[in-house]
Amino acid sequence: GLARYGIGVLQQPTRPYTLQPPPTPERTMVAMAQFAVSAQKDVAFRDKVTTLVQKISPRDYTSELYAILNWVRLNVRYVRDPVQFERVQTPQVTLSQGSGDCDDLACLIAAMTTCIGHPSRFAAGAFANNPHPSHVWDETFDSVTKCWLVLDPVPGKRAAEMLGRVT
Repeated sequence: GLARYGIGVLQQPTRPYTLQPPPTPERTMVAMAQFAVSAQKDVAFRDKVTTLVQKISPRDYTSELYAILNWVRLNVRYVRDPVQFERVQTPQVTLSQGSGDCDDLACLIAAMTTCIGHPSRFAAGAFANNPHPSHVWDETFDSVTKCWLVLDPVPGKRAAEMLGRVT
């Protein structure tokens, strides 16, 4: 089924990534939340985000969110994890490598949106014939529309189709 995990105040991570045998979706999302919170304190990371949204009209918060999503979609390549391991990396590592899997991209987007004041959470879902969650994405609250927006760069223009298959 669908699971959601909010980003709150969590302890500081000790490494720039975790590499472990396949954990539970909850443990993965806890690591993601820790990394996203930690990135908010990184001045260089915040500078990167504010530069991305610099030319957007003041208080056009919805456009900020879509600018971040589109930047990630165009500049960070989706790459699967190593076989039989779940690798979760910090947003800074995802930026420097220019690649990551769905949890890394969701963590990057969550860190980018939260460091400029937009609440985010992670959602995970399973696809048909698989009872265990196999995909995670970011949902960010849009203060203009008062809705949680799905910010998932993995499926590109096929996001609605892909997320429509989540059970």
